[in-house]
Amino acid sequence: MTSPHYPVPAGTARTELIVRGSRFIAQLFPTPTVDAAREAIAMVRAAMPDATHHCYAYLVGYGSSTIAGMSDDGEPAG
Repeated sequence: MTSPHYPVPAGTARTELIVRGSRFIAQLFPTPTVDAAREAIAMVRAAMPDATHHCYAYLVGYGSSTIAGMSDDGEPAG
């Protein structure tokens, strides 16, 4: 699934990064609906219940029908 307007992931991806002893795990999912995005977020939360924070962002749709969601889950600024 691709869009000429912005990149849409073709599949899932995951990467990990260690910064000053903190482990950051980023996961990417193609989610065509807000419900699918919320299901993906819930799946990650269930798979990693010991994580200190579960930050997320999603963008569904295009133009005036775009729905965006995000949470920093209380992550400190900086």
